[in-house]
Amino acid sequence: KGVCCGLETAQQHRLRLQLALAGERLQAWPYGGPIGLREHDAARNRTDIHVFDQWRHLGTARSEDELADLVGGRRDAASGGFDLDIYRVLLGRLLGPKGPPPGLIRFNASGQPRSLA
Repeated sequence: KGVCCGLETAQQHRLRLQLALAGERLQAWPYGGPIGLREHDAARNRTDIHVFDQWRHLGTARSEDELADLVGGRRDAASGGFDLDIYRVLLGRLLGPKGPPPGLIRFNASGQPRSLA
C-alpha cells in the first residue's frame, strides 16, 4: 500500500495514517497545574513528594524549600523531560479504575498545597 506505488491517493494515505496513530495520542493532563504524590517510607521515617506536571516528573522534594522550588518552576533544567514510561505509569495511577491515589496533592496558583486526596 502506498502513494508512491500508486495503490492509494494522498488523501487515503493521510486518513490511514491518522487512523493508525489515533490510539497513540496522549491524554490531556487532567489537572490545572502541577501535582504531588506523597510517598512515605516508615522504615526511614521519611516522606518524599514526587512532583509532576503535564505528564513530566519535575523532581522529588524532601523539604518545604525543595517543594516550593519544584512547584514554582525553579528546578534543574536537565530534569523534567517527557518520558513515555512515566506517562503510562501516571495514566494508570491517576485515571485508572481506582481513581486518584491517596497522597495526591494539588497546588494553587501560588504553589501552595490546595487539596489532598
